[in-house]
Amino acid sequence: MEINQYPTALDNLDRLGLIEFKDDYPIGFQDWQSEVEQSAKELFEEWSKTESNRTKWAHGAGFVHLRGIYITDLGSAFVSVCMKGLK
Repeated sequence: MEINQYPTALDNLDRLGLIEFKDDYPIGFQDWQSEVEQSAKELFEEWSKTESNRTKWAHGAGFVHLRGIYITDLGSAFVSVCMKGLK
């Protein structure tokens, strides 16, 4: 699966009730969040080096909304029944 297909795949899993998105995070999330925010900032700075990209993003500001992805009870049942024995 290509990385650009992830949003569609996650949306489908959510629509089927196999996962859910929450604003709850596990212990240690803050450290990971700091790394992701720094990485996103570096990627944006690299991306904005070209004039055409700076024009597309004239205000130069944005945000990243991080949420947790959790397997639902139905998702757990699906894994145990349909994916049993897979590695």
